Amino acid sequence: MTPPRPQGGTPGRAGAGPLRRWIPVAVYVLAILAASSVPNLRPPGSWPLRDKLIHLVEYGILGWLSARAVGSRSTGGWAITVGLSAVVATIDEFYQSFVPGRFASLADAVADIFGAAGGAAAWTWVPWRRKPRTDRDRTIGG
Repeated sequence: MTPPRPQGGTPGRAGAGPLRRWIPVAVYVLAILAASSVPNLRPPGSWPLRDKLIHLVEYGILGWLSARAVGSRSTGGWAITVGLSAVVATIDEFYQSFVPGRFASLADAVADIFGAAGGAAAWTWVPWRRKPRTDRDRTIGG
């Protein structure tokens, strides 16, 4: 006789879904820190503020991934995401102060936080995702 299965799904996998959403965030943070480890790294091009644009995009992606992992489409979820990204930005800038040819920059950290806020806002409030189809949609030419 087999023991009864616990309620809530597959044994030993309780909470694996929400935890799994944090894996891309962790990998991306490691990629950010790896890029910060490159001595004397300079952005390509010669136009002004190119460095800040790179920071906005880099942390915009982090903000989007983090908001997805938090899983809340509310202002509170957005605030948590921006706060977590600000912590990562602070750690990243502090870490860069120890890398030869790199330095910590408050302006870069601000660009990071604004990028994270934009990325988190895109996931939190922009209804870009498709809604699941219902049976009614299928019967009315959907």
